[in-house]
Amino acid sequence: MKKLWFYFTGLILMIASFFYDRELVDFLAGRNEILIYVFSFFSHFGDYFIALIIIGMIYLKVDKKTVYYSCLSLIISFIAVQLLKIIFLRERPFDFGTSYSFPSGHATAFFSIIPFLAKSFNKYKYWIFLVGILVAFSRVYLGYHYLSDAIGGALIGYFIGDVIIKNES
Repeated sequence: MKKLWFYFTGLILMIASFFYDRELVDFLAGRNEILIYVFSFFSHFGDYFIALIIIGMIYLKVDKKTVYYSCLSLIISFIAVQLLKIIFLRERPFDFGTSYSFPSGHATAFFSIIPFLAKSFNKYKYWIFLVGILVAFSRVYLGYHYLSDAIGGALIGYFIGDVIIKNES
């Protein structure tokens, strides 16, 4: 029931944010030099390469099976992001000349390994989730995504990781 509430709330927030995406990006994007550096740092945690490094760190603490499933989650999330970008063809808030905007690949990647990080490092699960939120929000602040892209990516990634971790045994 707790997870259902999480997904329902996230879906409502994503749908609601569609109505204010442009205004929010115009208001936030690149307004403070210090925050640009801070959010650039957090944005890199959503890179697939960095996510693989984090999975490698999990390997040092947990069994190989958890590492295998977290890599599987990352691969499935990457494929899902690429397919959804082709389906939605949503332009980015600012013309960066790169791929499409929905969903955020960085948010999807990091949130797809959160269930595994939270399981392996339960004591720090709230901090891990906070870093995930900062990764997702950094993409909006830096002007690469709309808020709905980041929320959608977080929901998709977490859902993929959650389904895989429930079926890993």
